[in-house]
Amino acid sequence: MTPELAELFAEVRKKLDEVHQAFEFSTSLRQVITEAWININQKGHFNCSHDHPGSLFSAVYYVKGGPDKGELELKTPIIPHTYTISNEMVSGFNAFTGHAMVIPPVTGDLVIFPSWLLHRVNMSKSDEDRISIAFNTRAAKFI
Repeated sequence: MTPELAELFAEVRKKLDEVHQAFEFSTSLRQVITEAWININQKGHFNCSHDHPGSLFSAVYYVKGGPDKGELELKTPIIPHTYTISNEMVSGFNAFTGHAMVIPPVTGDLVIFPSWLLHRVNMSKSDEDRISIAFNTRAAKFI
């Protein structure tokens, strides 16, 4: 790892530990970053809907975000959910009733989500680049 990213990775690991505990995973395990990559999305760029098989959590840190730079959209992969709970039934969307969540790219934000969630990046309409660093994790024995 490059020294320039060491502080960011340390902060991401701390947040992953908090998520690990919040979801009550075994204390003999911890989240280990298995992959990381940089995304630079220019005007007109987007990322198609996908998930990350083999990973437990995925995360994205926004180095450079902002309006119209392509929102992260998380969508339930549970097909019956979309036709069981209609928008007309819901007065306020939450983790149970919502089919999707759209998260704007805000510089400095870190978003952590289960890797099995379908997700995509909507098209950037901005003339400025959207820069993010993405991560995948798995649970491993804590020594």
